Amino acid sequence: MSAPAQKQSPVVAGGLELGLASVLDLEGEGVALTGAGGAVGSADGVELRVSGGDALSYNAGRKGVSGVIGFDGALQFAKGGQKVVVSALSFDIASGSITGTVGDTVIEIATLVEPHRAEVVKEPDSPRVRVIFGQDGLVLSSGLPTALDAALGSGLAEAAGGDEFEGKVDVAVNVIHGDTVDTALATALGLGDLDLDLDTSLGLDVGLS
Repeated sequence: MSAPAQKQSPVVAGGLELGLASVLDLEGEGVALTGAGGAVGSADGVELRVSGGDALSYNAGRKGVSGVIGFDGALQFAKGGQKVVVSALSFDIASGSITGTVGDTVIEIATLVEPHRAEVVKEPDSPRVRVIFGQDGLVLSSGLPTALDAALGSGLAEAAGGDEFEGKVDVAVNVIHGDTVDTALATALGLGDLDLDLDTSLGLDVGLS
């Protein structure tokens, strides 16, 4: 018996939030973090918007989604006259890993505390649902502070790696098209038994493995 054909639902909005200021001693090491290329810096870290062209993949009749979501913009770290840019950030749903590129090298920035769970929220008066990964937090990987120390001469890796911090991946997809509910996508997101036409926020915490 052949496997069900895989379906895809385009990601229509969303973004990535990384509260790196709470887990890296940037101020103590004299390192400034800003957003670049459209990313927005804040007191807590950086926010990036999803890139166009990505999608959630799923199988009809099965719970769970997969896919790699890319983000526009970059993280820029600077100390003295030295600068490091982390670009091409992406999130792999299956592994729960957030990665980026420094030069030609791919580094892991963080992983989800709960990699196979998400909060699914139905937007009122909208065909969209938001799928929020990382509501339990993120875990800092050693790749980022190690790369920063090598380029900037900082000591960030000495007190980082394995620590949890706030951040999330938030993506929106259309689960209703006209008057028709995409039942396969609803099932994949754990919404198969719910009335998606309700004008309400569902806010469901679901397992997607």
